[in-house]
Amino acid sequence: MKAIKIIIVMLFLFISIIQAEGGKMRLAILDLQPKSVSPNTASMVSDLLRTELFNTGLFIVIERSEMQTILKEQEFQAGGCTDTECAVQIGRLLSANKMLVGTLGKLGEKYIINARIVDVEKGVMEFADNAKANSEGDLDTAVKEFAGKLANKISGKTGMVPYAELKKESHPAADKSRPSITTFIDVFGGLGWTKLDLKFSRYDPPLSKGEMDVYGSFSDTFTSISWEGLDTGRKMPLGFRMGYFFYNFGFAFDFFYSGSINVAKQITDYSINEIKGDNFSFQVDDYFKVEVYTFLMELLGRLPVSKALDIYGGGVFGISANTWNSPYIYGYTHTTSSFSRPSEETKSGLVFGAVAGLRWYFTNTFSLLGEGRWQKNSFEFTRNIDKEKDEARLTTISLLIGTGISW
Repeated sequence: MKAIKIIIVMLFLFISIIQAEGGKMRLAILDLQPKSVSPNTASMVSDLLRTELFNTGLFIVIERSEMQTILKEQEFQAGGCTDTECAVQIGRLLSANKMLVGTLGKLGEKYIINARIVDVEKGVMEFADNAKANSEGDLDTAVKEFAGKLANKISGKTGMVPYAELKKESHPAADKSRPSITTFIDVFGGLGWTKLDLKFSRYDPPLSKGEMDVYGSFSDTFTSISWEGLDTGRKMPLGFRMGYFFYNFGFAFDFFYSGSINVAKQITDYSINEIKGDNFSFQVDDYFKVEVYTFLMELLGRLPVSKALDIYGGGVFGISANTWNSPYIYGYTHTTSSFSRPSEETKSGLVFGAVAGLRWYFTNTFSLLGEGRWQKNSFEFTRNIDKEKDEARLTTISLLIGTGISW
């Protein structure tokens, strides 16, 4: 029941991340039509306009490649589209809220950008505006200022932030908008803390103090012995992840090594035949050890909070490979004919959990990340003894740092 509650909370967190991004307006920007300028110049200015409008953080700007793919599938030619009716048709195909259409022309020595914003749902031109540059070299600055002006008008915000103010916040990752469709690879490591729940149970014949190498005031034989929340010390987990984002929803596959987890020396509570006891002493730090490798799928959402910073989070689930061993516990793990120690088995388990982190972009390709991770791993084993059912549950909290590349 507790696990179900945790999963529900994780789902709500995941959905909230997606919904937070869902309020953004989808904006499609058709290539500006050249008037007395080269098509290459018009295409470059169009890309610059897309980048600057994306960097305002107010819109989901549809990529040129995505537009071309969708329009090609619908056998629609966008070339020369500058009127409202044509813009509305394209906007509906692209599921856009607003369309930007216009021209880039030259009058004397001046370059003039004419832009019209079309409301796709209403099917009307919402407003028109223009910007001028004294030379081709001034187009970059003119587009940046024009994008800020258009963004305020489209979003209905009042007041303008001068370009000189925006320039103070410049960052290498802001020079070009990050792609909406992204493949990424991360490597990371850090510190992890694991609590171990351990239980041995067998009814016929019952367990014994001798085979478990335990001592206490309880009976020499018993049907179960268990411990909860055993301290295992601090470990250094390592991980590798490869994933994919489509806008702000994504998934990833990761391989995670949690380290060699062992029961530390400690005095703790225990249960014999489900009856609680206290002051059980582990006098060695290798009574039970387990090597854990996990293979996980992550369902992720991300929320861009600035031009260089994303918040991300989501749920994880998958399988684990667990190799446990104990030099003190007897079993038939080495031969079926000899009840001996040490005992050792490799068993698969199930894993679920949650991740949340921050990703800071140095460039559009290279990033640093900091991540918190909670996961629960459970597996069963038997020591190759009939009618025995033993269980281990590991709950791990990890703090990780890493680096990533994306394209």
